[in-house]
Amino acid sequence: MPIRPPGDLTDLYSDDTVNLNVVTMVMPIYDGNARWAGVAGADTAMNHLTEIIQAHKLGERGFYILVSGSGQILYHPDESYVGKQAAETDLSDNLKKTVAEKTPISLQYASHRQSSHGYVAPIGDIGWLVISGLPNTEFEAPITAMRTTTTAIFIITEVLIGILILFFSRSAARPLRRLTDVADQMSRGNLSAQISINSADETGQVVPLLPCWHSKRKRT
Repeated sequence: MPIRPPGDLTDLYSDDTVNLNVVTMVMPIYDGNARWAGVAGADTAMNHLTEIIQAHKLGERGFYILVSGSGQILYHPDESYVGKQAAETDLSDNLKKTVAEKTPISLQYASHRQSSHGYVAPIGDIGWLVISGLPNTEFEAPITAMRTTTTAIFIITEVLIGILILFFSRSAARPLRRLTDVADQMSRGNLSAQISINSADETGQVVPLLPCWHSKRKRT
């Protein structure tokens, strides 16, 4: 019973069970006949993503903005932006348009009361965007240094994107790996296989449809 990517990522929400802001990766599960059998989900705490982003320094005062597929700001150096839709903030109009269109581009834009140069790039095919920014006062340097800075913005942003993709892949793999063993047994006819996913801060769960499908298979 294969688990087929790509999955979907929710917007940021508060998980009261762990008292953290999280996003959930949801992936469909299909049976051996390619019929949809259910959904598996894995929670990722935003503090983990924040640590990854903050570990990557861009110049002296550079920064990153992380935006979800729906346009919700998931990370921003000014925490007052977090959780808001980009379109409803004071980000400059050209950046709002770029976020809405998910266009990879280098541009100059305004955010948190300063003008910056940066690069907007998608994170794989999950719909999220990473936006880098370097304040104009730091970006505007002698032409040789500027070329070096522009290249650095692009390279560092791409490195961060690669790390985020790897992070999500591993986050999803842990609970899904536990599902795969049971799913394979069921696809081979072992209908007594039990589905048991236990987790605390990272949810590995099967939506009720999967157990229902499991029960129907047992009765047939």
